[in-house]
Amino acid sequence: MNAIKQLHTRAELQAGFDEAIAGLRFVDLHVHDMPSCCGENLALQGPDAMIDYHYLYGEVFGGLSVSAARAKELWVMPRSARVDWLVENSLADGCLPVSEARLGILTAAHVLGLPTDSGDFRRVLREWRTLFADLGPARYTDRIFELAGIDQVVSTQSPFVAAECELYLRDNVLERWDPRYLCGLRWD
Repeated sequence: MNAIKQLHTRAELQAGFDEAIAGLRFVDLHVHDMPSCCGENLALQGPDAMIDYHYLYGEVFGGLSVSAARAKELWVMPRSARVDWLVENSLADGCLPVSEARLGILTAAHVLGLPTDSGDFRRVLREWRTLFADLGPARYTDRIFELAGIDQVVSTQSPFVAAECELYLRDNVLERWDPRYLCGLRWD
């Protein structure tokens, strides 16, 4: 029988927590991502795909009172340009408060070993894009799974999105499907 170890300090608590979860592996449920065989519009990989996400847009649009005309202009821009705009308006110098959406981005960058303590998120983004380009989508995804302790994810597919349906019906995508991505149907 294992004796219960009492933890008295913050450092002991952190060490106990780290020890308890060190060997655990996870299945991540409900991810908005698909394996790379689905193409860059559906396989949301890399820093630009992570930052170019609806929660952050909601915060920035609301906080800046972005007009409908400006929002339309943003949606036709290439993803990298939208991300640059989001960084300038949500993660760059002096952009507060740090919200859940922003914290998720900062945490991911930190875990990847990027210089989040520099206070210069433009630099972080440049280095993150370089890391993604150097690793490529497959090795980058492997690294993310490794760092997060994830063995599999449940990828949510929507039968109401024409691009997804065409992909499954036209291409041999299921033959190239990464087995770490389990399929789940999204009905909303």
